[in-house]
Amino acid sequence: MDAKKYFSISASDARLELDNKISVPGRKEAGNTEPDAEASTEAVWIFQLPASTNPDKLHFFLDGTRVSVGLIKK
Repeated sequence: MDAKKYFSISASDARLELDNKISVPGRKEAGNTEPDAEASTEAVWIFQLPASTNPDKLHFFLDGTRVSVGLIKK
């Protein structure tokens, strides 16, 4: 338990990949602050999607590493 590592990812370090393979950068909602790494608070990120597109993956970038999470629309 003592070896826990906490991190925080900024909206500027995330890209939403659309079904047409275009990546859209994220941005913070006006007046919203990024939570601290160990905080239990939330942040609101906004992605501008072109018409007739759907999100496919969410990519996070941290210290030269990329982590991708697949998305499914229900």
